[in-house]
Amino acid sequence: MIGVVLGAVGAMASASLTDRLRWHREQEVRWDQRRLEAYLTFASTLKEIHSLAFRLSAMNRPGSHHPPIDREVARELIVQANIRKTKDWESLLLLGDEGTVAAGRRWRDAVMQVERIAQAEPWDGSRWDSAVEEVDLARDRFHAAARRGLGVRGGSVEQSGFLRSREKGETSIDLTDRS
Repeated sequence: MIGVVLGAVGAMASASLTDRLRWHREQEVRWDQRRLEAYLTFASTLKEIHSLAFRLSAMNRPGSHHPPIDREVARELIVQANIRKTKDWESLLLLGDEGTVAAGRRWRDAVMQVERIAQAEPWDGSRWDSAVEEVDLARDRFHAAARRGLGVRGGSVEQSGFLRSREKGETSIDLTDRS
């Protein structure tokens, strides 16, 4: 009789532990999915603002591959994207780990600098190249931090070095979207 009772208690304890572990795993997957969505949404909005800045400044940058955009249209689109960016930032703050949030802040600030340069009148392109390079580096740091936080393996996916070499004509790949 004692053996039956001990067996039943052991089976219940084992089932309870298994259920608890499964629940924790499911919660981790759920939060990782939400974190990934927050990272993607934030990154997409920053890329949109960055692309608009490139289009807005295209007429001032000879040889630009970006289609120019009307100044007022660009400004309105940037305002709308900045509203989304503020909302996306809150999601990142709520769900991101410390390293990813810090990297996201640097990327956001770098994109804001490019946006300011693109909107400045009169155009002063003297800081453009260094500001764009900072955006590229900050984006790489954000991606690295996000991948680390999500446990994504596979090595580096840095783009900044590739983009710099392409600017210097060191690659035969013809990609026209620098943003």
